Amino acid sequence: MAARIRVVLDMTSAAKPQRGGIQNYIHNLVRALGKHAPDIEIVPGIRASHSRDRAHLAEFAPVRTLLPFRTFGARVHHALGIKLPWSLMGRGCRRIVTIHDLGVFDAPELYDPEWVRRRRRRIAQTVRRAHGIIVYTNHTRDRLQRIFPRYRHAIAVTPLGVDHARFSAQPEAEDEKTVAQLGINRPYVLAVGALAERKQPMTLVRGFAASAHAHRHALVLVGKVVDAQVWALSAAARDAGIETNLVLPGYVPDSVLPALYRRAHAFVFASKYEGFGLPIVEALACGAPVLTTNTSCLGEVAGDAARYFSHDDPQSLAAELDKVFTADRGEARERRERGIAWSAQFTWKRTAELTAEFYRSESRP
Repeated sequence: MAARIRVVLDMTSAAKPQRGGIQNYIHNLVRALGKHAPDIEIVPGIRASHSRDRAHLAEFAPVRTLLPFRTFGARVHHALGIKLPWSLMGRGCRRIVTIHDLGVFDAPELYDPEWVRRRRRRIAQTVRRAHGIIVYTNHTRDRLQRIFPRYRHAIAVTPLGVDHARFSAQPEAEDEKTVAQLGINRPYVLAVGALAERKQPMTLVRGFAASAHAHRHALVLVGKVVDAQVWALSAAARDAGIETNLVLPGYVPDSVLPALYRRAHAFVFASKYEGFGLPIVEALACGAPVLTTNTSCLGEVAGDAARYFSHDDPQSLAAELDKVFTADRGEARERRERGIAWSAQFTWKRTAELTAEFYRSESRP
């Protein structure tokens, strides 16, 4: 029997109380590797500078403290954030990093200029140090090769997954109650994700308001939101005449999302730039009609299972919403089945298997 491949996983980016896209990726990948890659010996780790956050990784205990020059005898070190320490150089283990997106290169106008400068420098530094890079989509792989044409090592594409046991189109008895507890008491259009500028929340509000049929619905924007965003969105909704339609539940636990997706009359993902866009696949798996933009990787992720609109054109969103609201039962059923079938290819098992195969190829002499 071949010896197991020991892999140190730097899970520092997952050591947070609330779970976003990157945290979901890390937690689900590590679980799936443990279940589906028995020849991979996982050594979970957290950088010493963040050791106080270790409690958020209790599920994966024991979590080692990652110190300079220490490799724990591993053949592979996988940085699940974008920090790949210089102290690993020449230490005999292969250095792999996951680059989640390249937004600071492709859409810098969406971020603080100083953060863009620092982030670009960090990514460039990490690329120089890496023996292998993991990305979520072919789009990011192609952009990475164009931005860093001198990078000659392997790049693996490992699409993200969905837990289909939870994100399912099969209704559950508590769905209606779960939705009602968030203050949603009528049919609704749903959006999920932190309400940052790149998510285009104003396009959502204005597109919803311009729809000829949306006035009977609530517009539910789920995700972390600060006071300034609440005021801005409320003002935009008031100006558009839909102030009473807007519902802002804030951040909700991951356990609530399947019910929200299942009962939504439409799910809208208006983002200008994404590294993957996992809520699209979750919504499709739950049978929700999905509308999204064909920017960055989103066309690759949603395929022909979604309707598309321009991220900066509320009227195009309104037109696609009206198609959803007026679709006959046959068309609605066909699109629902198409979305469920498309989403089936995205599993954490597949993500883990592709990742494990990359570890194997990188660890060969």
